[in-house]
Amino acid sequence: MVTNMERDKQKKKEYDKTYYEQLKETNINYLDNIAKKRRDWRAKNPKRNQENQKRWKQNHPDQVRDMGRDWCYRKKYGITLNQYNELLKRQNGVCLLCKNKTAYRTKGRNLFVDHNHKTREIRGLLCSRCNTMIGQIEIVGISKIIDYLHK
Repeated sequence: MVTNMERDKQKKKEYDKTYYEQLKETNINYLDNIAKKRRDWRAKNPKRNQENQKRWKQNHPDQVRDMGRDWCYRKKYGITLNQYNELLKRQNGVCLLCKNKTAYRTKGRNLFVDHNHKTREIRGLLCSRCNTMIGQIEIVGISKIIDYLHK
């Protein structure tokens, strides 16, 4: 048996769905208008907006962390968090050079994105030790390092 409250919820859900579908059809800039309304509301209610953000961040710590990582990967390397995770999966969760299984998330750290600084091409994911070594080789030069080791 369906209660009055459940029936009312269902009616509201159907009404909302048809209302927004009609809005989309009649209003070309539908998403722009919604974004503008939200910006206006945030500007008029900064304190409530701040409280809402704080509460959401406390209730969704994993999403907040992933959003931050996604932003960082996009800005630094031009890849998304999903692309990073795909690289990680292809490497079986290990460093590309040393194949050390403990390299992944050692002490909560992720593998580093190794990339060519000139072309910005991504070579793979490395542990901290291997990433530092590659960086030194790029700075000093492999021939100087080999000469040093042979002496």
